[in-house]
Amino acid sequence: MLELMLDPATIELIWTLSVTTLLMVAGGLTIWLMPWKDEEIMAVHRTVSSVAAAHLPAPLTTAAMPTNQAAHARRSLAST
Repeated sequence: MLELMLDPATIELIWTLSVTTLLMVAGGLTIWLMPWKDEEIMAVHRTVSSVAAAHLPAPLTTAAMPTNQAAHARRSLAST
């Protein structure tokens, strides 16, 4: 039986190259499978918006931010 004797540095190099190659392939597949057409992007956007709206709580209001105050009447902190 032929014994395969490898230096630990060689094993580490093979492992690093293997993992790097797999990560590059996974990244390439991810980019290749992304929706690139406008219709596909909008379909993904609608799906994410509907799921996020179902799971996000209602925005909280405090005494410092009343709900009946008009949006144009509010000033940002930088302008005070």
